Amino acid sequence: MRIGDLAHETGVSRRLLRYYEEQGLLRPVRLGNGYRQYVEADVATVHHIRAMLAAGLSTAVIARLVHCVRDKDELRVPSDCPTFIGELRRERTRITEAISQLESSRHLLDAVLDTAPRDGEDPSPGAAPTKSRAGRVPGQGRGGTMFLRPHPPAAEGGLRHAADVVRRGKGAMGEPAEPAELAELAELDEWVAVIDACIEPIARRPVDVTDPDWMQKLREGPRPLDEAGIRPEAEAALRDVLSLYEEGDEDVRAALRALLERCHYFAGATTLPFEPTPRGFRQRLVEMSVGDQGQDTRDMMVALNDLCGQARDAGLDIRPLLLDVAELSSEADKYGMGSTRAILLRAARREPSGLW
Repeated sequence: MRIGDLAHETGVSRRLLRYYEEQGLLRPVRLGNGYRQYVEADVATVHHIRAMLAAGLSTAVIARLVHCVRDKDELRVPSDCPTFIGELRRERTRITEAISQLESSRHLLDAVLDTAPRDGEDPSPGAAPTKSRAGRVPGQGRGGTMFLRPHPPAAEGGLRHAADVVRRGKGAMGEPAEPAELAELAELDEWVAVIDACIEPIARRPVDVTDPDWMQKLREGPRPLDEAGIRPEAEAALRDVLSLYEEGDEDVRAALRALLERCHYFAGATTLPFEPTPRGFRQRLVEMSVGDQGQDTRDMMVALNDLCGQARDAGLDIRPLLLDVAELSSEADKYGMGSTRAILLRAARREPSGLW
């Protein structure tokens, strides 16, 4: 069972299923081509995870307990796990204490609301604040929540500007061929566009090339993602892009290539750490595949040459991986130097002697 099948069976998005895997709640088998393989029992596991989350348990607690639950006569009952009942009792105590604290907060809010004037009472200076038409005191949110301090400012790099960019349509994407993936594509598209807009003012900052040390200053200065304070978000978004790229059909892959071409500041600034393993080498190849030569084929070819050299030095058999990722890649010759698929196939044919 592939991740799309599990998402269909459980009603949980692929992105959330990948998050469950990161938290240790699901343990799919990774096939040689990088695809996740699930079994029928994972359907029940996802339902158990959702039930525990709804009960207020954290993912850390669920990771310890999810395999201690089984279904019996449409009920969830504990298996033979010695610590299971004790963990549940501790969580129940924690939730009870949280409820008590919330009730105390509600009593305090009730006391504030009891002093507020009713509709039609004098709102003149010195009088208590009146309620709005929605029945809320100004500065009070829905449900009675008091906004005691303003929301934190947008992160440096322009999240407010980024939101404006997204609203103007920079994040718009054509409808993919698979309707089931539309929501995930749209969500990912918007988030990548937000990150791209955060990086843009940093990437476009003028550089004084008359300074003899300008290149050294660029190398030693903070990377754009670190300067913007969004490296974890950018790397998480790229992981989602790569997962969807591998799991989708050609229409989905074409849409993701178009997304990175449009959000080229994100594409140029974001990469994942390289590990000299078959999986790490393949992951970097998939990054190159979805990047589809970026702004210049020559940059991709130099990077590919260096990557293959590192993998070769680590003793990896890279030819099968080059052939595998070539099948995912575009056949469009963007800059007259061959398509990404052709470049990867050419690299595979030259193995094990080297690239160029």
